Amino acid sequence: AGNCWRMNEDERESNRRARDAQQEEASGDRGYLNSMRYLDIDQQQGRASYARLSSTTRGGNEQETSIGDRSDVLRNFREVLWFWQEYYTHRGRDRLSLEFSSHLRFEEWDHVVSLLAADDGSATSLVPAPVRLPRSPYQRSARITESPLRGL
Repeated sequence: AGNCWRMNEDERESNRRARDAQQEEASGDRGYLNSMRYLDIDQQQGRASYARLSSTTRGGNEQETSIGDRSDVLRNFREVLWFWQEYYTHRGRDRLSLEFSSHLRFEEWDHVVSLLAADDGSATSLVPAPVRLPRSPYQRSARITESPLRGL
């Protein structure tokens, strides 16, 4: 009887950990959705994205640019790299999937992305100056996970 009780307690602990992981992942997903809204990725309102607005304003004069403008494309790609860094640096399982599917270590991926996202005007950076990016969803105040009620 004691063995069954222990097994049930282990199962409960395993289920609790799985629920906590799912809740944490869902919280991160909501953060990414909010970040994407900030970047106007969906462009539901017909307005130009931040990247397009910033690339069309040069020296205080607004100019129309073509959709394929190089600076616009590079700025958009830079925003994608921001998302990539935020996503993969905080998701261990997805990082492992990336390593498995590409046969490259995550550190190699991260190094290349860091070179492209340097924003310092170097030969490898996509943009010559820092780009305005949303605050990371992971920079928010930590939830209180240690609680006397939970026994932690």
